[in-house]
Amino acid sequence: MKARNAIIGILAILSLLSFATFANAAEVSIEKVELNDVALSATSTNKLDITRDAQFDVRVNVKSLVDQDNVEILGMITGYEYNDIASDRISANTQVMRMEANTTYVRTLKMSLPQDVDVDSYKLRLIISDRNGAAVTQDYSLKISADRHSLVLKDVIFITGTRVEAGKAVLAKVRLENQGQMTESDIKVSLTVPQLGAQASDYVDQIKAEKQDETEELYLAIPASAQAGEYTYVVDVKYNNAKSSITKTGTIMVDAKPAVAATVAQNTQTTTTATANTTTAQPAAGNTKEVLRKVLEGALLILVVLLVIIGLIIGFSKLSNND
Repeated sequence: MKARNAIIGILAILSLLSFATFANAAEVSIEKVELNDVALSATSTNKLDITRDAQFDVRVNVKSLVDQDNVEILGMITGYEYNDIASDRISANTQVMRMEANTTYVRTLKMSLPQDVDVDSYKLRLIISDRNGAAVTQDYSLKISADRHSLVLKDVIFITGTRVEAGKAVLAKVRLENQGQMTESDIKVSLTVPQLGAQASDYVDQIKAEKQDETEELYLAIPASAQAGEYTYVVDVKYNNAKSSITKTGTIMVDAKPAVAATVAQNTQTTTTATANTTTAQPAAGNTKEVLRKVLEGALLILVVLLVIIGLIIGFSKLSNND
């Protein structure tokens, strides 16, 4: 008899706990949900203008029939490829709060969509819970769309590296992704180093929606006179009939041309040598005059000898005629 009463008592306690859990879940209700001031419906798809790489606010009105503590609201969009990465997760939650009976509380969840989220239908899931009670959940269907024109500069690939010698060239490619609804054509991509007046451009013929493509190699010649140092490069992309553009900047390192340093050293050596030659040239000038005087004396002596010989020849000729 006692055993039967004990079993009945245990069953009664379990029933009360189950009822308490159910009551706790039923005692909190979601009265209204707005996304960017537009009311959401839990029974139909909410086709809002929510685009990639956009921030939005979810405003939640909740009410409790009893006093509760440590209650929080969690909002999330599930199904995103990289939700397992905390920094990329599409979710937000409020601080825990104390709720008084028959009082409506308004809380705002600030959320953002990643740039690479797929265009598709999703669920915005709201969960209201405390530490140990049953959670209240509600789902709202959303349609995430893309901008009509939206190119994304995915990467700048420096084939020769970002360090270059003055007088040589940088080879680079630019990779683009079309995250818009429309196919983009005649996309102009320019790579410049404004401080050096260096520029290279190329056209990408066409990129369809949700596809990627890249430029041919951009040949960016660095002037031979460029000073060593760090320079800012600018990648500029114009599309949508040049009415839309995106820009990205970075840095490259330019090293001085070795020939310049050698020329400076050579000029220094030449100056030093010229100075030494000037110093030693003064005694050489006296030696040159002495040699010149001796040459002139020798020439004069030869001239006198020739005159004597000519005179003798003339004299013998006359003697021969007289005979």
